[in-house]
Amino acid sequence: CVDADTHPDKTHDWVCTCKAPYEGSAVGAAAACTINECERDCATCAGTVCSGASQTCKDTDVGTAGDWTCECAAPQTGSAVGKPAACELDECVVNEKICTDAGQSCQDLDHTATGDWECVCAPPSETRNTAAPAVCETDECKVNDHAKVCEEMGQECQDASQGTDGDWACVCPPPSVGTATTDAAKCTLDECLAACATCAGSVCADAGQKCVDADTSAGAVGDWL
Repeated sequence: CVDADTHPDKTHDWVCTCKAPYEGSAVGAAAACTINECERDCATCAGTVCSGASQTCKDTDVGTAGDWTCECAAPQTGSAVGKPAACELDECVVNEKICTDAGQSCQDLDHTATGDWECVCAPPSETRNTAAPAVCETDECKVNDHAKVCEEMGQECQDASQGTDGDWACVCPPPSVGTATTDAAKCTLDECLAACATCAGSVCADAGQKCVDADTSAGAVGDWL
């Protein structure tokens, strides 16, 4: 407390001044003492706690002790009261353009880890790649009813090169043979050559004769000579 003018006629002019490192004063009353705990040196002050973790110290309420926070440096996010923050980083904030330039989206499912962001191909492709654009591949037998074209004919849809469009094929079921690209195949069954329940096998050969299957369409069975 300080009374700068002690003349008897001067009353209620005394001043309360906060003790260092606190700041503040008031005339004729107790002062509301404040302290920026990020900038001053005191028992509750931050000191080098935040700066030592490469973080920023903030004291938004200088009238309350022990409430200073450490905040992560952008583009990281995170803050903690009275201690270094556990910083998180959505790496897509930094790397998204790498993916979008390739027509892909960026995903970072774990913001606590680094180097795990992914470029993800647009549907119907399910391909993704870590830290770089993906080579987008699509199994064409799973889209646009391509498989239905084959299945309606009792055939199997196959896409041998999923990185190439328009190369899906219908493949005949064994023992018939035949493949067609982007359409149902014309299946054939030469019963003199194939192995099946109705096939000739070695019957003709064992008799020193020649086997002939004049109609090799898959539906013509048991007609070999």
